[in-house]
Amino acid sequence: MRFSPRSLRRLKASLKKSEAQRQQADPTAKPYTLPSLQGLLVDDLDAPDDFESSTEQDLKILVRRDDKLTLTETTYKVKNRDPSLQLDKGAYVMCLLIAGEWRIMWASCDTYEDLLDG
Repeated sequence: MRFSPRSLRRLKASLKKSEAQRQQADPTAKPYTLPSLQGLLVDDLDAPDDFESSTEQDLKILVRRDDKLTLTETTYKVKNRDPSLQLDKGAYVMCLLIAGEWRIMWASCDTYEDLLDG
């Protein structure tokens, strides 16, 4: 597949804009990774009534520092759109940025509430 010089310029500009948007969403992410978060829920998270509605809760962010995970004071609002998912305070969750919302993609069955209080 060959691109015209004009098409190449447009593609490069589009990639540069996408990278700037990604950096704004999560400045700690490495280039070309999905914008993602991991952390612990600050409080219980209820299940929504259906997929079109949602519930939300603060997520205290975990980051890698000096080769270990560290809980920070930074929080993000995360959304739950799964009517079968209800989580307790301290649950470890991973989220992806989808349609402008931090949505829970995976959650642990265990809770780490003691890390939030410590």
